[in-house]
Amino acid sequence: MKKILIIGSNGFIGRNLIRSINLINKKIYLIDKINPSRNDLKFIRENKISFKKIDITKIKELKKIAKIDFDVVYHLASVVGVAKVLDPEKTINIIINGSKNVIDHLVKKKTLLVFFSTSEIYGNNINLPWKEEDPMLLGSYKSPRWNYAKSKSLVESIIYERSKKKKFKFLILRLFNIYGPYQSKFFITPNIILNCLKNKTCYLNYPTTQTRCFTYIDDLCDFLIKLPSKKKIISGVYNIGNNKKTKIKDYINLIIKLTKSKSKVKINKFKMMNKIYIQDVIHRQPDITKINKVYRWKPKTDILTGLIKTIDFFNKSSQQ
Repeated sequence: MKKILIIGSNGFIGRNLIRSINLINKKIYLIDKINPSRNDLKFIRENKISFKKIDITKIKELKKIAKIDFDVVYHLASVVGVAKVLDPEKTINIIINGSKNVIDHLVKKKTLLVFFSTSEIYGNNINLPWKEEDPMLLGSYKSPRWNYAKSKSLVESIIYERSKKKKFKFLILRLFNIYGPYQSKFFITPNIILNCLKNKTCYLNYPTTQTRCFTYIDDLCDFLIKLPSKKKIISGVYNIGNNKKTKIKDYINLIIKLTKSKSKVKINKFKMMNKIYIQDVIHRQPDITKINKVYRWKPKTDILTGLIKTIDFFNKSSQQ
């Protein structure tokens, strides 16, 4: 029986992953520093999944499960969202120190470590699409948004070095604008959807030419749930995301149309947050040649289908 650990199980990806994974011949363990919601707890109990409230920055707590030999560790625990990375010490402690603790105490020789990195790694690199070997071109040290990318990058390096000594397999996944059910309202897709459902104003950041490559959560989970049964794992860094660019302006207008909303779009010429200027990346686009060649993965869900499913979820959630 495969033993699967999901760290950060109460987050957006974790909540979708536990609902997607085939539970047959698998023992699922979940850890998070906060308790699950009532609905999540019901799902966990009904499916006989083990949950423990554990903070990965505290070694004493991690040792509660350190004796278990996990086959796969999905390491999702992180600080996410630009608004939450303004505190560099908190970002470093959770992402870097927490990850070092996970590697030291939970990852064994036969463990596959799946670390969730970020497209922020590429920074302001204007040479699109981005390949895994492309350089990081981060902005000014005065902008705290880059704390997140720097921390994720350091963990990537730590994984590379520790894997040589401990002989474990790993996948570092650089995610590109994943969206779908259970995502926090502070991210662009649920934020716009919830505003549209209430006919509130939708804000478009300047410049209005910004683009993103939106990836529906089911496409990511489809890749993740197949990993425990893979006979051959090729360790490395992989971009994972939709490689089709969408203008943010068009994305917002599509959501307005799908929700039949009366919302209007206004432009934010200057993006300020806690009086600190947050530098924004104008364009992001992954080159997914590597993950397609090695694992035959590519996104299947078009943006219209993904948004309809996501809108339906948040519409039902808002009525409960």
